[in-house]
Amino acid sequence: MNIIGIDVGGTKILGILADAEGNIARELRVETRDDEGLEAVVDRIAGMARDLMPTDGDVEGVGVGIPGPLNPATGIVYNPPNLAGWETVPLRDMLRERLPGNEYEGVERTIDVHIRNLRRKIEADPATPRYIKTVFGVGYRCSTAEEV
Repeated sequence: MNIIGIDVGGTKILGILADAEGNIARELRVETRDDEGLEAVVDRIAGMARDLMPTDGDVEGVGVGIPGPLNPATGIVYNPPNLAGWETVPLRDMLRERLPGNEYEGVERTIDVHIRNLRRKIEADPATPRYIKTVFGVGYRCSTAEEV
């Protein structure tokens, strides 16, 4: 089993192909060139993932690190400070469209299940949470000291 990891920065995109033990088999680096626009950068990320793909296609997954806020439930990136023109970017969906084997095998509601379990453990009444608040259309947030 192999994994692909890609780190997107303001000046460079670095990608690796590693085995399950973390041994790096290949490494690639390209300039981000965000002045060419969002689509060009996403194409560069997807191209790097394809270039790192082993010939036997044995890849468990592709992980992408982005500077800035990301909603892990939706794969949407919000206004990363180093990438011009990235306001609300559905990066996960954009990469799925560009990569082979783009069917998603994960559970879309994984985060919701974890939050529900946390609420059962820490909230007096999980149906009316005080500590972990739902932010509709975005995800979740922890309550401030003043709210509790």
